[in-house]
Amino acid sequence: MVVRLDLRIPGKGKSKIEAESGLSHYLVFAAAACFFFTVLAVILFGSWKIYALQSEKKGLEAKNRAAAQNLELMDIEFSRLKKEAEKMDKALTFMLGDIPAVEVLAQLDTVLSDGVTISSLEMTPERVVFKGIAATEEEIMKFVSSLSSVPFALSVEVPAVTHSDVGGRRVTSFSLECRMRTMQEIQGAGSFSGQATKAASEDVNP
Repeated sequence: MVVRLDLRIPGKGKSKIEAESGLSHYLVFAAAACFFFTVLAVILFGSWKIYALQSEKKGLEAKNRAAAQNLELMDIEFSRLKKEAEKMDKALTFMLGDIPAVEVLAQLDTVLSDGVTISSLEMTPERVVFKGIAATEEEIMKFVSSLSSVPFALSVEVPAVTHSDVGGRRVTSFSLECRMRTMQEIQGAGSFSGQATKAASEDVNP
């Protein structure tokens, strides 16, 4: 006959098994909790990132709208400035292409001698005709020489000279044609003051 004795303390082995089972449940719960918090953290981070990107997108869209408005204003201003520049170019072209009537009259004081008197002056876009009287033909030729050196004169024709008696005094009349330069050509040739000074010095020291 075989007799088996159970020497284990009652309840001790069961507690160990239950303890191991509780530990396993705890580990599973802890892993699940970690997974849950991890997923929650990923969701929160993704939501924050999406919100940040949307805010950044809205900011970029606002900047793009502002840039487009600025570009439109710049286009309008550029068009206005372009029109103003075209007006100035037209005005400048007109001024440079016009006959320098004021300069002609201003230069007469520097080229006229005491023996020459201008009685009339006819001016067209291409030429000016001087008519007057002089004491002698030499004074007329001196006037022709001085007139040839001024900036507005392109060429000076040979004067038509006539002699007459007025009140018992012999008078020499003349008609002189001078072809004109344009204002642009005059500005390219040099200043009026420099040319006038040169002409005056040549008259004083022939």
